[in-house]
Amino acid sequence: MGKAWKEHEQRIARQIDGVRSGATGRATIDVSNDWLAVECKSWKGSVKRVEGALEQAERASTAEQLPVAIIHTLGRHSKNDLVILRWGDFCEWFGEHNTGFVTVETVE
Repeated sequence: MGKAWKEHEQRIARQIDGVRSGATGRATIDVSNDWLAVECKSWKGSVKRVEGALEQAERASTAEQLPVAIIHTLGRHSKNDLVILRWGDFCEWFGEHNTGFVTVETVE
């Protein structure tokens, strides 16, 4: 598990036809391409409330709809809300229309 974060960054870079910055010691993005600046995180446990909100959207969506969860923090402006969706859905919906995404690799 020691290098899981590095493998995750490399996998995402391949999938978006992007470049991995590597460990620079500075506050830089992990992976980028022409239109995405990606910060990669790998955690042991998922954030249950966030995942639950997305699962609710998935259950209620149709095949023609992109299920997303929009997470709002009380007291903050809604333009700062977070949009949560599955990486596979993101690639399926946006990949073909942009810079040469490849199919999602399945890694546990």
